Amino acid sequence: MSSLKISILVFFLTFPICFCYAQTESGNENSDEPKILKDIKSFNYIEANAKTLKIPKRKYDSPFFCDELIEYKNGFIVNSITSSRAGRQVDFTTNFFYYNTSDKSIRKIEIFKSDTIESVISSNNALYYSLIKNGKRDIGFVKGNQYQSVLENASSDIRKHFDTTKWAKLGIEGEKLFVLSPNFLFEFSNHSWKSLTSYSLDDFYVNKLKYRRSISMLPTKNVVIKNSSIYFLQEIVQDRSCNLLKLNIDNGNIDNYFTSLDYTDNYLKQINDFTFLDDNSLLVSASRLIGSQMLINTIGNEVDVWAFNNSFTTSNGAKIELPVTTTLNLGDTLILASNKGLFLKYNNIIKPIVYFDNYHQSIKEKIGILDFNFDPRSVKKISDNIFIIGGMWGGLYQVDILNSKLTCLDDIDYEKIKIVDLSEL
Repeated sequence: MSSLKISILVFFLTFPICFCYAQTESGNENSDEPKILKDIKSFNYIEANAKTLKIPKRKYDSPFFCDELIEYKNGFIVNSITSSRAGRQVDFTTNFFYYNTSDKSIRKIEIFKSDTIESVISSNNALYYSLIKNGKRDIGFVKGNQYQSVLENASSDIRKHFDTTKWAKLGIEGEKLFVLSPNFLFEFSNHSWKSLTSYSLDDFYVNKLKYRRSISMLPTKNVVIKNSSIYFLQEIVQDRSCNLLKLNIDNGNIDNYFTSLDYTDNYLKQINDFTFLDDNSLLVSASRLIGSQMLINTIGNEVDVWAFNNSFTTSNGAKIELPVTTTLNLGDTLILASNKGLFLKYNNIIKPIVYFDNYHQSIKEKIGILDFNFDPRSVKKISDNIFIIGGMWGGLYQVDILNSKLTCLDDIDYEKIKIVDLSEL
C-alpha cells in the first residue's frame, strides 16, 4: 500500500495552551491587534459581474484532503496528508492520487508496493520520491518508466540516518534535490550527497515554542527553498492547519512565522498555506482565532496585512468579506481562493471572477450524517479560465470560468479507485 498509518502516543499536555478569548480583542491589552491594524493595506475593490456557481451536492465523503497539487504531464498529483486523534492515539495517513485532465480519471499512486510514500516532487519531466518499504527508506526518481535510487552514492552515515530518521521530505531548486529530516538538511546534486546543516526540530518545539512534547512530523507539502532558507509546514494534529517554519541553511537556526513577526499573544494562530510572489515577498494565508482568516505579505522587515478578520479594507474604508485560504501566483496577477469563490488581484485591484455557493453540505452515509466544508488549500491553472482546486477538508473541483461550469472530480466511491504505479503516469 502507498499509505502510512502510524500510531503515536500523545499525552494530554502535548501542546502549549492557546486561548481563544470571548472578549473583544481591543479589550485585551496583550493582543497583537494594534500591531496588525497599523500594517493594514487597502485595495480598490471592483464589483464585477461574476457568476455564482453552486458546488454540486455530494454523495460521498472525500478522501482527498488536499495539501498540495503537483503539476505533472497531463494532470496533477494530489498530495493528501491527514491526522486524527482517538483518545491518546493519533492516526497519521499519507496518500497520493493522480488526476488526468485528458481522460478525467483519478488513480491512487503506489511506488513498487511501498509501505509509505513520504514525498513526490516533479522536475524536468522526472518525479523524485521518498518512501519506506519494509522498514528501509529509499530516495530516488522515475523517468521514462524507469526507477533509479539516488542513495547508492550516499555515505554510510547518510544512509544510516535515512534509515533511522522519523521522516524525510523533498524540495527542488534548479538541478539540486534537497532532503529535509528532523535533524539534517541534505543536498543531492551532480551525483553526490552533502550535508548542508544540522539542527533539532524536537528541541525547537520543546525549548523555543515551549511545547510539552515535540510534534515534529512529516511536513504537509514539499519544502520550498528561498533566500538561503527552507520553508516548510507541519500540521497541528487533526486541525489541518499548520505551523510555518523557516530553517536557515547557513546556521541551522529555525524561526516560527508568527514569532518572527512578533505576533506572540495567546490567540490561536495557524497557517493554511504560503506562496512566494515574483517580487520575492512571502504571502501567507493564516487564521487568528478559529475561522478568522488573515492574508499577510512580507519582504525583509516590511509587513503588509492584506486581510484581517476575514475582510479586505477598501480605499474608502469599507470592509469586503473574503476569507482567503490559498493563493495562486500567475506573475503579474494573483488568484485568491476562498470558499466564497475565486478573486483576481492585479496591481492594487481585487475583483471577483466567480462566486461559490453550497460550500457547506451534509452528506448522508451509512455511519450517519457527515459535515462537509470546502475550504481551498491548493489551486492551479489547467488552461485559460480553467482551474483545479483542492480543499483542505476534501473536495477536488474543476472550475471553468468562461463556460460557468463547476465540476466535482472526487465524488466517487473510494473503494473503487484504481491503483497506478508512479512509473506508469
